[in-house]
Amino acid sequence: MRELSPPEPFVEEQWIRVDEAPEKKASAKSAGAPTPPSERSLSVVRSKRTKIVDSDVAGGATSSPKRSSSSDFPPEVVTEFKAMFGREATKMLEDLERATAAYERDRYLDAARLLNRLLRVAPESPTVNELLGLASYRLGRWEVALKRLKKSYELTGSSDQLPVHMDCYRALKRYRALEGAWEELKKSSPGTDVLTEGRIVYANSLADRGKLGEAIELIERANKFVKNPRPHHLRQWYVLGDFYERAGEMQKAIAIFVGINKASPGIYDVTERVAELLP
Repeated sequence: MRELSPPEPFVEEQWIRVDEAPEKKASAKSAGAPTPPSERSLSVVRSKRTKIVDSDVAGGATSSPKRSSSSDFPPEVVTEFKAMFGREATKMLEDLERATAAYERDRYLDAARLLNRLLRVAPESPTVNELLGLASYRLGRWEVALKRLKKSYELTGSSDQLPVHMDCYRALKRYRALEGAWEELKKSSPGTDVLTEGRIVYANSLADRGKLGEAIELIERANKFVKNPRPHHLRQWYVLGDFYERAGEMQKAIAIFVGINKASPGIYDVTERVAELLP
């Protein structure tokens, strides 16, 4: 029996290049198959404050990004950096651009190095704290990720990354703290996608603790089988199918995986899983 891990989540807003090839995005999304919790990331980045673009980078080029002007950044980020750095804001935005480019290319150590440099001069930057927290999360540095993400949360009050907090707690087996973060997330009236991520993490934590029945019940209560499912529906279906498989309810698992494949052919690893489960 395979270990349960939900598929890589849909992301409302990512730190992406505006000229990134559509086929590259599609393949990355399709490749969001389940991975072990120590390697999984809920994040990429769902920040409503920061969307970095650079027309000089496409298709995973490894050259250094061109000099950025303030117009390459969202107004919120420009305002934040001008307030903190004054005349040095443009240079600091270029450093943020380099860190973001490293993050996008899965060079999380490079991103963390650049962001730590920024953090030394801007410890109160929500943007820097958030992205450093997410890079640390990708590196499996759970305590560092929590520290930085909590700082960003304190500065902004945004609950968008609370599911990442929860997954760090899950990796550290700090289940009481995870439950507290889950309750905090529910009270914050988050968007559907953010709430779905939190629910998936919490359900997985229940399964980790041998409470598979409770995990199934949690997802079943929130589950909706719709004709035109959105990505968050598919993620919950997948998790529920995985739970059913682990519980030995193979026909239910097969039905769900088949339904996912019909709704979005080739997504995740459902074709392979159906083939494994069929007699």
